[in-house]
Amino acid sequence: MINKNTTYLLLTWLFSIAIVFCLLSTPVIAAVCSDDIGLCQAAGWVIPTGVPTPVAILGAIIRLILGIVGVIFFIMILYAGYNWMTAAGNEEKIRSAKIIIAHATIALAIILGSYVAVNFVLTNLQQSMR
Repeated sequence: MINKNTTYLLLTWLFSIAIVFCLLSTPVIAAVCSDDIGLCQAAGWVIPTGVPTPVAILGAIIRLILGIVGVIFFIMILYAGYNWMTAAGNEEKIRSAKIIIAHATIALAIILGSYVAVNFVLTNLQQSMR
């Protein structure tokens, strides 16, 4: 049986891995606007000097944060599934796992809704700046 300290250690380890993964992907986000054929400028992501627009930077930051929150959702679902599978008929653990899954699913719906709203606002803001 896994005790509470081991569970917290496992969650801390998984969260640390997710943060490191996100930090390692930052150069990829920075390289989005480094094309030589002008596609980023045509899309309005950069100004003619090649510097990313504030809207593009804000969009990249918000998408990064939403990606981290999505990783946290995935970890929560894995954690709840693990608890459910190792419950061995313990109704309290099963009920706790179901609650975690329900809360994580509601959080995913909120995340997807916020992504749609942010994408809509940033797209319209970018088009209005042209």
